[in-house]
Amino acid sequence: MLSYFTSTNDINGNPRRGFAWLEDGQPVAFWPEGYSGYLAVPEPLQYRARRAMQCGVTITAKYYGRMLSLPSPLEISYLCNS
Repeated sequence: MLSYFTSTNDINGNPRRGFAWLEDGQPVAFWPEGYSGYLAVPEPLQYRARRAMQCGVTITAKYYGRMLSLPSPLEISYLCNS
């Protein structure tokens, strides 16, 4: 399942938002949104990303930092089959 996560902006005012793929409730992949919006994720997930943006989850800046350590795979065929 693809979920949308938001946090406070960083000290420079840059957004801390992104999309995470969850398996059994745990994030296994993460794509920082930056200023790209739903285009930050690989194309097969973009429809899901647009839907996920409608009901984002607010997280702390510290947790956002942890999410950045997750992989951001370009090849996501194994995710789309879930």
